[in-house]
Amino acid sequence: MSTYSNISPGGIIATDNDKGGVGKSFTGLCLAHCLTIAGFAWVGIDGDRRNAHLHRFHGPGPKVRRLPLDTVEHWDQMIDTIERDVPLDTVVLIDCPAGAGHMMEVCGPRLKAFAAHQGRPFMRLCAMDEEDDVLLALNRTRSLGFDHVVACLNGRFAPSPEAFELWRKPMPTAPSLREQVLNAGGIELYIPPLRATVRSQLRRANLPFHRGNEASLSWSETQSLANWLYQVETAFAPVIARLTGGAQ
Repeated sequence: MSTYSNISPGGIIATDNDKGGVGKSFTGLCLAHCLTIAGFAWVGIDGDRRNAHLHRFHGPGPKVRRLPLDTVEHWDQMIDTIERDVPLDTVVLIDCPAGAGHMMEVCGPRLKAFAAHQGRPFMRLCAMDEEDDVLLALNRTRSLGFDHVVACLNGRFAPSPEAFELWRKPMPTAPSLREQVLNAGGIELYIPPLRATVRSQLRRANLPFHRGNEASLSWSETQSLANWLYQVETAFAPVIARLTGGAQ
């Protein structure tokens, strides 16, 4: 992917879902990779107390901070930290804790208003599996608007975007949630599954994706990682374009 320059202001992007185990942090790591290789200045805020994957693979250090995000006060402290410490041209990637759906309902409007106050693009990366509760969680936050939603379909749960049947299924009195999101200007992308042995090697070495060549990968694993990264970078291209003010 080409390097972008003169990126101002940087966006605020939250990865969230009300359900654990859907690949929320993995989705955030994919975006962190794309931001890095595209030349963005970015910082991370890791609110996942248990796993802290963003901090683990891109920290410790000033790049990623660990902050609790369990209460309204925590979210206000995070906003104050961004306003005080993060340059306006720097993207903020927030990895919300598992089960953050309620806090996004309560604090999401405040975070979105703060982003607008600073003139920053605001996006939500919603990690998706093929279950009703994921769709219900997204539907509960429709007051935030669907225009900022990036629906990230996790390939661990279905072999193709078309296989996410509930996401595509019309509601009893309305179009499918997918159609509503896309019609509002939201984004849909599909993250293919990463080969298990490659994922394990990177996890054991605590390496982010862009440093995968430092892991002890076999030749075939190296090729698998390179092919997978190409697909991820292609999938996230509309997100990168939106951060630069370009067309999707």
